[in-house]
Amino acid sequence: MSSGSTGRTGPRGIAGTNGATGPQGTAGPRGTAGTNGATGPQGTAGPRGTAGTNGATGPQGTAGPRGIAGPQGTAGTNGATGPQGIAGPQGTAGPQGTAGPQGTAGPRGIAGPQGTAGINGATGPQGIAGPQGTAGPQGTAGPQGTAGPQGTAGTNGATGPQGTAGTNGATGPQGTAGPQGTAGPQGTAGPQGTAGTNGATGPQGTAGPQGTAGTKGTTGPQGTAGPQGTAGTNGATGPQGTAGPQGTAGTNGATGPQGTAGPQGTAGTNGATGPQGTAGPQGTAGTNGATGPQGTAGPQGTAGTNGATGPQGTAIYIPGASGPPTEIPTTVSPPFPLYYDSTNNKLYIYNGIGWYFTSALTQYSQSGINWTLRTSAANNYWRSVAYGNGLWVAVSNSGSGNRVMTSPDGINWTIRTSPADNEWYSVAYGNGLWVSVALNGGNRVMTSPDGINWTLRTSATDNLWRSVAYGNGLWVAVAGDGVGNRVMTSSDGINWTSRTSAADNDWVSVAYGNGLWVAVSNSGSGNRVMTSPDGINWTGRNSISNNWLSIAYGNGLWVAVAGNGKVMTSPNGIDWTLRTSASDNNWVSVAYGNGLWVAVSNSGSGNRVMTSPDGINWMSRTSAADNIWLSVAYGNGLWVAVGFSGSGNGVMTSVN
Repeated sequence: MSSGSTGRTGPRGIAGTNGATGPQGTAGPRGTAGTNGATGPQGTAGPRGTAGTNGATGPQGTAGPRGIAGPQGTAGTNGATGPQGIAGPQGTAGPQGTAGPQGTAGPRGIAGPQGTAGINGATGPQGIAGPQGTAGPQGTAGPQGTAGPQGTAGTNGATGPQGTAGTNGATGPQGTAGPQGTAGPQGTAGPQGTAGTNGATGPQGTAGPQGTAGTKGTTGPQGTAGPQGTAGTNGATGPQGTAGPQGTAGTNGATGPQGTAGPQGTAGTNGATGPQGTAGPQGTAGTNGATGPQGTAGPQGTAGTNGATGPQGTAIYIPGASGPPTEIPTTVSPPFPLYYDSTNNKLYIYNGIGWYFTSALTQYSQSGINWTLRTSAANNYWRSVAYGNGLWVAVSNSGSGNRVMTSPDGINWTIRTSPADNEWYSVAYGNGLWVSVALNGGNRVMTSPDGINWTLRTSATDNLWRSVAYGNGLWVAVAGDGVGNRVMTSSDGINWTSRTSAADNDWVSVAYGNGLWVAVSNSGSGNRVMTSPDGINWTGRNSISNNWLSIAYGNGLWVAVAGNGKVMTSPNGIDWTLRTSASDNNWVSVAYGNGLWVAVSNSGSGNRVMTSPDGINWMSRTSAADNIWLSVAYGNGLWVAVGFSGSGNGVMTSVN
């Protein structure tokens, strides 16, 4: 280690004759080291001492920038590309393998010129002095006085003038270097020099096991794509995946254009409709009007003594046609049959001998059997009709702002403003409230306290809600789409909760009866019926696989009708029996009232109504017109059916 040059010495005084050297006094404490003088020029380096043992390696400095990468070796030929598996998430990176042995150091480069010496660090403690070299011959010493005890060293006084230095003795051999002190902390690494040319790449070691892949980092920008390698041979086509579940049936296509309607007479200007007041409570039914006069009786024979009056038998009704009766009944005693000529509105009675016309007849209709066409309030596609609290209400899935109409008697209808032009698909009444559900729109429920003024409500989910009903204090709606949530319920008709359906079928109709909820579907595999005791928890039931479109309960029996001319019945909603319908029409709605089952159809020729007294045996009836009849209901002694005609007569009625 080179030392700094000694500070400037003053002029040396003339040396006195050295006295005899007295014993060296005990060294006083060493004074504080003065500031090092400016470094003199470095002397010629003495021979290098034997290297001391290397001190412990200090912590490695921060790595300099990475040298330029050597050229990449030529890529091997790609193997045939296997089918790519689905990428799993990248696992956590495994620990770095143990570093291989360090290669033999290359020859040491020629040392660069020594940089300017840095500022000397603080002087470390002085090491133990090595043995002093043999002193050169000393001049004859003058007698020295006995040394007094050395006082505490004061600040060094100015150096007296140094005598002329004697000729330096020959330098003794340098002592063996003491052990090298522990290396101080390594300074910050200087900038890394330019990387030397990469040596030839050694053979690649066997790949260690791949560590668990770490979490995938953010993908860096994609580098420029290299040239595409020759495509490998396509792998064999894998087996085709299992087909996904059949998609939900799309909504029915738009009805084809109806034949051109005859020209309608110019409508008179409607007077401004005054605001309708809230409907008052239905008044008590008036007493029946006086019975009309009985037709002229045939000539009565001479009265004999009256016998005791026997019980009167029930009249037998024989359905009529156009014109008076032509067949003579075989009945020769009461009860005698009746015959109704629907074309001429005449009623005939048979008296055991022949038919006679009852002239007092003014109007006659057998409930559910003889139907009269009525004018709807608008030429819309009326999807559903219901009766409640003295009012008939129908909803439509077409029209502009007019998708509700009401009637106090089922015959005279008034248009009402719907709060949104949604495809309203079903309407029902219960607990003082009207509720309707829709297939589309942002709010797929609307409610009304009177059937006239309506408010939009939020459905539990935006499904295709096809049917709504009320029973046992609960509203229930079913849908044709959704994943596991094709039922929703509400205690007030306003706030709705999603429920799990028994299957993801296209549920189109729901009803309540005898403590049970039952819904039917036009899709599914053997499970097109589901039941629930509370409207919340549903169970799939084995059913006959037809396109079931409507269900109703009445007189201890469940009845469902289908779009392919089928009927099925059940005493408990669980066990079902297939029945024969009156014709293979597309039966879309069924209802029960006043001891009679009635179903309507959107297909058929003149026979789009069928009736049954027991839900099992069905008879075709003549519809008022071959319209697209979509819904039927019973209330207050009247049957009402609604649908679409194209000419504004989308209602037909049948009275008791």
